[in-house]
Amino acid sequence: MPRTKVKKPTLKVLFDSSAIHVGDLSIGSATDLVKQEVVELIADSHYPDLHISWHIPSVVRHEREHQMRKEALKLRKSIDRIERLLGHALTLTDDILLGRVSRAVEESIIKLGIVELHLDSAQVDWKGLVEDAAYRRAPFQEGEKEKGFRDAVVRETFCQLVDSSPSTPTICRLALVTADILLTESVNARLFNSSNVTVVSSIADLKGLINTLVSNVGQDFIARLKPKAAKLFFEKESKDGLFYTADVRTRLSDEFGNKLVALPEGTSFRRNGTWYINSPNFLKKNGRTIYWATQIEVEYEAGVKQPLPAQPIKSGNFALTPIDWSKIDLSALTPTVSLAGASGISIGSPPLAGDLFVSPNSFAINPNALNLGFGATEKQVVTVKGRDVYEVTWTTMVTMANDLKKPAIQAINHIELTTTSDG
Repeated sequence: MPRTKVKKPTLKVLFDSSAIHVGDLSIGSATDLVKQEVVELIADSHYPDLHISWHIPSVVRHEREHQMRKEALKLRKSIDRIERLLGHALTLTDDILLGRVSRAVEESIIKLGIVELHLDSAQVDWKGLVEDAAYRRAPFQEGEKEKGFRDAVVRETFCQLVDSSPSTPTICRLALVTADILLTESVNARLFNSSNVTVVSSIADLKGLINTLVSNVGQDFIARLKPKAAKLFFEKESKDGLFYTADVRTRLSDEFGNKLVALPEGTSFRRNGTWYINSPNFLKKNGRTIYWATQIEVEYEAGVKQPLPAQPIKSGNFALTPIDWSKIDLSALTPTVSLAGASGISIGSPPLAGDLFVSPNSFAINPNALNLGFGATEKQVVTVKGRDVYEVTWTTMVTMANDLKKPAIQAINHIELTTTSDG
């Protein structure tokens, strides 16, 4: 008899908006359906022993298209300026821009092989959903105004996907990717009896799940080792972790100094803040060697510099400390304010240059040099906040007693510059 071909197991992945969001200031904000990290994951996820299918709820697709439309319409001003410069209409109307966005979305869905899932409204318990909204039960948020309807639609869509799929973990697994805490809580509460369902909070966690499945090491095995790996990489109290012993911060700064100061589009300054170290994710197991990936996120804020309005200068008396003029080279200095006499002030250029020049009749002061309270000439306005994401690949040896030892850095890579909010 011919041998029956065994069908390889399937992992069905459904993305929430938070998992695919492209930052508003990113280059692809008006053209890309999903962020680059997701594109690369889909392209690289072809395995001989696991089939992966990718899904987005229809409400997520339309929410993302709405974001892309807003970004596309912001280009209208630039197009208008070009038309005035050329003295010629380019016929790029709002309708044409929005139509191109819709086509870009359709093309991305086809190219990436993503399945758009439409909610079957007939299967939704609308009475229960309405009560969840009224009583602010997850995924609805507490507050005067009801928030959470789109998340509820995502939950119902995912639950319908689970109901229509095999329930045996060795045949089919399902993963929801969402960073929303309330959505995660409501899905876990609804599907707590489903042994083949996992909710992950990031693309990094999804990669860890996929790597666990294709390595055939078992989720329980990796779950027991992850806390040990986290402590081995970073332990704030003792500073014995690999982050300190391998001086990862200095190495990252040396290798990616240009990335750490890169300005988001439309900004003129950037300030880096707190560094966050995430829990490690499993990559693969080769004999006794286990490969891990730990993401490091550098919090930043960026924005634009704006000139301050000129402050009026009031007349009055100034008490000046005597200066040894023989030690000051006045030829290289430029005055900005001239004070005529000891009691009155007038703006202008005195006949002699210098930050502070005294003659019997007049003296000149550079307010920035002497800091007499005239203040700065510009201010920094934060327009965007986000995180700069890097990934450290490292290895450990696992002992027969399932302990980890000999941690070692393998590589550090830049993942992406994300935008989490407007300033």
